[in-house]
Amino acid sequence: MRMRARSVLPLTAVLLLLAGLLLLWFRNRDCSLYRGGPLGAAQYRALAASTGWQTDERPVAPGVILRGLLHRPEQKAKPWVLFFGGNGPDLLRRSQDALDQLRGSHDIGLAVWAYRGYDGSDGTPSPTVFRSDARALYRYLQEDVCGRDSAVHVVGFSMGAEVALRLAADLQADGQPAASLTLLSSSLDDYCLLPRAWYRQWLLFPDRMEVVGLIDRLRGPIVIAHGSADGINPVEQARTVASTLGTRGQYVELPGTGHVATLFDSRVHHAVLRLLGEEP
Repeated sequence: MRMRARSVLPLTAVLLLLAGLLLLWFRNRDCSLYRGGPLGAAQYRALAASTGWQTDERPVAPGVILRGLLHRPEQKAKPWVLFFGGNGPDLLRRSQDALDQLRGSHDIGLAVWAYRGYDGSDGTPSPTVFRSDARALYRYLQEDVCGRDSAVHVVGFSMGAEVALRLAADLQADGQPAASLTLLSSSLDDYCLLPRAWYRQWLLFPDRMEVVGLIDRLRGPIVIAHGSADGINPVEQARTVASTLGTRGQYVELPGTGHVATLFDSRVHHAVLRLLGEEP
């Protein structure tokens, strides 16, 4: 009888382990992956070959430098856009393309940096470092680049919209709110992120992006833009949140368009330029 009990115990342990692994797999299968990719030094420098752009490598922590791009306005005291790009291997290039189209012929400042682990930036991505780095970059931009006479407007796309929203909430709490906030193709619900590693599905504690309720804390002007056919972040949530903004917000919906459309659509650009005090 004892022999039989002893033989059952290992089998029970194996079954419990398998059940636990299966539960982790199901829980993590809908998480997003960090999709940062490499960017060679020559490729990075080539991005600054575009008219008016310059590279900017900014230290945000000991041993951690983020690669970025700046486009300075010709006149002082012009508005600036601090942009947070989406979760992809071509973050700086696509951000630069989108910002060039936003700028058009307007004399505005533009700034974007790749997150840790993206486009050759040092470090490992996580929601915690996204938050601290965003604050450091905002302070650097306002104090050392454009000066306090220039308004800094925060714009984020996709995953970057959640980073931008967290930054705006932190600045509001500090009593120094951003001039405005624009959220493009955003998820306004909490979600998790996983590294691109073989063990990702078995992580007990994935990274969590927590943004629920943050937009209710903001008092400044907000633009929310979304494609009605967005297959990554469904449009229904954007509609619901936008309906609560009242006069402080503007909602721009792009009929029949997908996730990336908000980056390059003139209707979105016009809404952002009006926030900047620039007539489209």
